[in-house]
Amino acid sequence: MFRSDGAFTVKISYYIFVLYGIFLYLCNSYVYMKERVSAMQFDETKEYTKEELIGFCRYYKGEEESPYQDEVSFYWAVEMAWVSFVENGNSFSQMLPEYIASGLDEILIDNIPRSLKATLFNRFCQYSSGGLHHSSKEFQREYQRFYS
Repeated sequence: MFRSDGAFTVKISYYIFVLYGIFLYLCNSYVYMKERVSAMQFDETKEYTKEELIGFCRYYKGEEESPYQDEVSFYWAVEMAWVSFVENGNSFSQMLPEYIASGLDEILIDNIPRSLKATLFNRFCQYSSGGLHHSSKEFQREYQRFYS
């Protein structure tokens, strides 16, 4: 049935040790990622430095001119404008209600600040054709393409 020699016990002990190490690694990775995600939550009431605001951006990294030559340059420009807007203490009182009314606030749930998504949506609607409903569906598709 079962062998009780020392080699078998050593092998089993080794495998248990390896599995325990993998388990600890995965637990630590999960805790690290959870802390990282919660640390990246944007607080609309807090004042941020320019560098902290740039940390929320996907494409804008503080450059004076866009390093992109394709459609990403649109998102870069909007992120740059958003950083400047927030840094100067401007209000999003016009853009946020429009963004929320579109229903996107319930769909696009991630760590990108709502005010940045509202700004992206506002600019997207301005430059695309069609009504708000059409633009929100189009924007959702484009947002997931560039921010997922």
